[in-house]
Amino acid sequence: VREFELMRECKHENVVKVLDMVQEEDGGYIVLEHLWDIREFNKDERLRYKLSKVGWIKETMRQLLVGLASLHEREVVHQDILPECLKFELNSNNFVVKLGDFGCARKLSTPPTVHIGSLGFRAPEVI
Repeated sequence: VREFELMRECKHENVVKVLDMVQEEDGGYIVLEHLWDIREFNKDERLRYKLSKVGWIKETMRQLLVGLASLHEREVVHQDILPECLKFELNSNNFVVKLGDFGCARKLSTPPTVHIGSLGFRAPEVI
């Protein structure tokens, strides 16, 4: 429920859009917009947008940082940014990078309870 509420609050072009939440006896399910995974955005897709590998990395990072800034403006911290959290909306002449997976996210006003996030992606000062 927390993940759903945070994602719904953080509406932005570079954040995965949440469509609905379904509650069932065995748990809840968050319904998200349909996007491509980073593993599916391969060399052929990169070439379709006429981007070199460096150009693709720069544009991906730029859009990721814009999305992350939109979270920070709402005082939301993601806490677990991994390559798998990046999703792609593919259009005929461009692509949009969207940040998803808010499972570890929290409001800045909520005190952290434990160190969370993937160890290999934590900032050195957190380890």
